[in-house]
Amino acid sequence: MKIYITKDDSKIENFTNIKLQNIAQDLPDIVDNSCEDIVLNDVIDFVSYGDIGNFLKLVMSKLRINGRLIITGTELGIISRNVVNGDITPEEYSSHMSGRLSTNFAYVVTNALSKLGSTVQLSTLKGMTYEIIATR
Repeated sequence: MKIYITKDDSKIENFTNIKLQNIAQDLPDIVDNSCEDIVLNDVIDFVSYGDIGNFLKLVMSKLRINGRLIITGTELGIISRNVVNGDITPEEYSSHMSGRLSTNFAYVVTNALSKLGSTVQLSTLKGMTYEIIATR
């Protein structure tokens, strides 16, 4: 099984697509240790900072051994630098951040994954976004 969790209506073919707003009802129905891939597309930013560890723990419980978790999110350091340097306007920043409950450095997410026993395979930056690939 493959799961794609997103904040909007985007979908990936051959994945079970779950909107973040429906996760509380949809994720418990997925059997633990049953997923080979889980993609969190810009979802971590919409989880409050204090809940990120528990959220990742729940998501990781759905991955089978050697299953892969792919996470994208807004990199706090890059977006902050872009505002300070004038690369994006305060209006663009506000628009991007609208509705987000937290923004993290990629290393905060990789550390949380490591504490859960995951192995981080890749952590990259693309523009203002990080992508992390980890295995259970």
